[in-house]
Amino acid sequence: MALSKEKKKSLTAVMNKINKQFGADTVKIAGEHTEEMSIKMYPTTSPEVNEMLYGGFAQGKIIELYGPNSSGKTSLAMETVAYNMKIDPDFTAGFFETEESYDPEYARMLGIDLDRFVYWDQREYGAEKGLDILVALVASGEFNMIIVTGK
Repeated sequence: MALSKEKKKSLTAVMNKINKQFGADTVKIAGEHTEEMSIKMYPTTSPEVNEMLYGGFAQGKIIELYGPNSSGKTSLAMETVAYNMKIDPDFTAGFFETEESYDPEYARMLGIDLDRFVYWDQREYGAEKGLDILVALVASGEFNMIIVTGK
């Protein structure tokens, strides 16, 4: 059902006031901007996971893979990186090592392009400095995905 002329006029006035104060397009009518509001998804190699997550891992979101040791959490994350590197030549990823789970030969075998894969081991720098590195890399906006392992 369409808004009445009066309601649309008052809504437009409120939006114009907010946009003037905070900058153009701060608030907008969602129905007029659906394309730009969609979230990019990075498909995994698991059709079941993709179905559960409506297409894969969402860009800009934190996805926690939880489960017992050796249940495939890191493998799924790395397979997802490899798959997305194959379909997007600009896809870059990082790996924050905390539990001795990174193996460059395994990564290469999965199809990860190690020239587009940044690795750092918090054990070499300590937890605090390792997290500072993580924050700097996330803030750069240069990475499509960063894997953080944990015990």
